[in-house]
Amino acid sequence: MTRKAAKLLAVVMFLFVYTSKIQSQEIVSAGSNVLYINSYAPTYTWTDSIVAGVLNVFNQRKDVQLYIEFLDAKRFERSQFDDLFDLYKNKYRNIQFNVALVSDNDALDFMMQYADSLIPGVPVVFCGINNSDDYHFENTHFYGILEGIDLKAEIDLIVQAMPDLKKLYFISDGITTTGLINMRYVRNLETEYANRFKFVYLSGLSLDSLLKEVSMIEKGAAIGLINYHQDKQGNSYNTESVNLQVIRKSKVPVFMESETLLGKGIAGGIFIKGSVHGRDAANLALKFIDIPDFTLPERVVRPENKYYFDYKIIDQYHIAKNNLPDDAIIINKPHDALFKYFKFIIALIAFIGFLLVIVMILFMKIRQRKAAEELVLQKLDEIKEKNLMLKNTNQQVNEMNTELRKIHERLTATHKELRKEKEKSEESDRLKSAFLANMSHEIRTPLNAIIGFTSLLNDASLSSKDKDEYFGIINSNGYQLLHIIENILDLSKIEAGQLESSIESFSVYQLVVELVDFFNSGIDRDQVRIVMPTIVANEELVLNTDQERFRQILSNLLSNSVKFTQKGTIEIGLSLDDPDYITFFVKDTGIGFEKKDLPNIFNRFWKAEDHVDKFHAGAGLGLAICKKLCDTLGGNIWVESLPGQGSDFCFTLPKSLVKMKPVSDDAKTPAEFLNENRSNYCIAIAEDDESNLFLLTRILSKMEVNVISFRSGTEITDFFRKNTGQPVDLILMDIKMPGMDGFMAAKLIWEIHPGIPIIAQTAYAMMDDAARFKAAGFTDYLPKPIRPGQLIEKVQQYLKPKTTRHQ
Repeated sequence: MTRKAAKLLAVVMFLFVYTSKIQSQEIVSAGSNVLYINSYAPTYTWTDSIVAGVLNVFNQRKDVQLYIEFLDAKRFERSQFDDLFDLYKNKYRNIQFNVALVSDNDALDFMMQYADSLIPGVPVVFCGINNSDDYHFENTHFYGILEGIDLKAEIDLIVQAMPDLKKLYFISDGITTTGLINMRYVRNLETEYANRFKFVYLSGLSLDSLLKEVSMIEKGAAIGLINYHQDKQGNSYNTESVNLQVIRKSKVPVFMESETLLGKGIAGGIFIKGSVHGRDAANLALKFIDIPDFTLPERVVRPENKYYFDYKIIDQYHIAKNNLPDDAIIINKPHDALFKYFKFIIALIAFIGFLLVIVMILFMKIRQRKAAEELVLQKLDEIKEKNLMLKNTNQQVNEMNTELRKIHERLTATHKELRKEKEKSEESDRLKSAFLANMSHEIRTPLNAIIGFTSLLNDASLSSKDKDEYFGIINSNGYQLLHIIENILDLSKIEAGQLESSIESFSVYQLVVELVDFFNSGIDRDQVRIVMPTIVANEELVLNTDQERFRQILSNLLSNSVKFTQKGTIEIGLSLDDPDYITFFVKDTGIGFEKKDLPNIFNRFWKAEDHVDKFHAGAGLGLAICKKLCDTLGGNIWVESLPGQGSDFCFTLPKSLVKMKPVSDDAKTPAEFLNENRSNYCIAIAEDDESNLFLLTRILSKMEVNVISFRSGTEITDFFRKNTGQPVDLILMDIKMPGMDGFMAAKLIWEIHPGIPIIAQTAYAMMDDAARFKAAGFTDYLPKPIRPGQLIEKVQQYLKPKTTRHQ
């Protein structure tokens, strides 16, 4: 007895004793029972694929009990079949099977030999087999699906792709059942192609010898088949590993039927999928369970051929594309990335064009102001001439000396005032010129990154990691541009007196924690720390004021400190010592400011780089906006700073706005939503722009919720008038749409379904737009561009947890 046989016999005896103990309890599974026998062992790619297809079907049937066995025939000889039969016979003696499944030839041969004794009269469904002509299924209870390896079709495909083919190589281990069957079938086909090219067989070689032979194959040839699982010394090999080694050694194209090797070096082939075989066989087996007296008109079915090719490999071996089948599927075609992201690039170009228009408008306004300043200077020169004439007249007319002196004094005072105005105008012109230069730099810098990395996306050789990195850079610079435009628009609205307030109660602690978490994500924590001890000590502090404007003040001050602090600490805190005001402060250990610069810090367009050596990003508007917002909220803002010792920014708010109790939090925790079946939820989207609708749908698809979409306010209101069966949990409503806008659509929907949450998602993003939407009754507000994380957070907040599925 050989060592392998002894080991196998020991395993069989152990399983026999173990299963005998279990079955002695005479426990028989309720419902239907299915016996599934695999030819090979787990971790063999083909076997795992078939098993996955079978389990995908049976896991949905709780009334069916599946029993799986593995023959491991690639490593053990068929002489052990009798022992395995005895094991299975004893193991399943108390179980009545309704149907049996077998995959690949060895398991089919086993069942053909023992089925009448093991499961008499039970239908047997097979899949994944070759050479069906060697079997006789007539008048039997065997039915199934061929593996689909059509070697003749594979050879014809290679000939079609390579009309000048000289030699076609076939590799086999010459030992395993699959290798022997395939080589016999190939030899039967050899005479049919004898006058066209030569068949060459590499069989029975050791792995090292095989790889050496492959490396010496000359151009003009191809490899059409690889079946290498075991060598003559009994050593077993991982099939996919052997295939990859052959592909790397080969100097000629390799054609195979394995889908797992596409994109890893093979030119292409006619592919078969084990999961599809397993799925189809399992569905066929269920018919024998569910349908009484079920029969099949044909006992053996062959799957339809599918052709796949790798563009890079066929191009490497100069295989003409017009030689391939018309319905072939080709991967790795060039310019895929350009076409895939074409709409994104067009939208980005449109956005850049919009920014350029804004810059042109600002440039024209500055030119108009400069013309006005030149007119003032011209008037000043005229006044100087008149003053000189008056002086001459004073010398000539002594009797009018007193009155002329008075006139002279008035003109001198006017001259001083105009001089001051001229100096102010020159300083304003300098600031605006600096602002224009800075704006040009601030806009062109992210534009350079956006345009540059967008052009790099055209490179077909980019890896997924590179693409993700490039899109991250484009996304970051896009938001930087958006921040600049928002600051300009906010300041314009403040100065135009169009600012409106939205008063609400909120926790100062929660707001500050959110800001600190945000800024911590963008700094080197080993160099800079953000602390908030007094905020933590006053955790229950509540303000009753405009939350968004309060957030904007703190955000701009923190942003300023982060920008100018390379190492040290940034502290955000508050003081309640003043009887009338609460004082908030942001202290840093940054570069600080000169004393002469402190009066200008809150002026528009003033920037630190005009007075320090290092350039710092920004438009010079953040602190000016803080000053305006503090005035609006009834407070004051100031700064204390010394060069090299940091800066202390402080602002006050009336103490009448302060409470000392927690704010009631009506927000729904998303925990229950995340843990339950998300297909219970339905979200309706009203959006007329196709790109924005596609973006929202893709983001929500990651949450596995149901999404229905509408292109106008009229469409969504008509749906709610007519819909009586499909419940909707949340609506994302665009405001500006053709025909009926979002305000009117929301009003009509609330008349039909009062209380349904509607979130406004719109490009109206000025500071007081949120208050306007809240006043109109909207549940919440999402400004465009919409960030995926922001959208998901809002959806989780307003979807109420459910206990039952939609019917």
